[in-house]
Amino acid sequence: MLVYLSGKMTGEPAYGVPSFVAAAARLRELGHDVLNPAETAGGATHLPRATYFRIDAGYVMAAEALVVMAPKCWKSRGALLEMQLADALGKPIYLYSQLEGLGPQIEIKEVHVEWDTL
Repeated sequence: MLVYLSGKMTGEPAYGVPSFVAAAARLRELGHDVLNPAETAGGATHLPRATYFRIDAGYVMAAEALVVMAPKCWKSRGALLEMQLADALGKPIYLYSQLEGLGPQIEIKEVHVEWDTL
């Protein structure tokens, strides 16, 4: 299955790249094709945030499902946008599980965010 890996990158050490690379490798090991935002624009980290959003929105639209790294990413504007887009497109959203790859499927209504705290 073609999946998009979603999660918090901004504010994370090394932009979260090590954890995204490890998760993508595990998902690939389990037979999934992975669109990994840590690989967007060849892994560049200097581009404007809006550039990454545009590219990654296309990845979300192309993917069959979204895989969310961890509930803490629900405090990430980018990850929230990706989840909302996937939900609007009727794509399943799963929590990432290192053991299983695709953990439990979640519903977007389970995501609660205080926008003023972002």
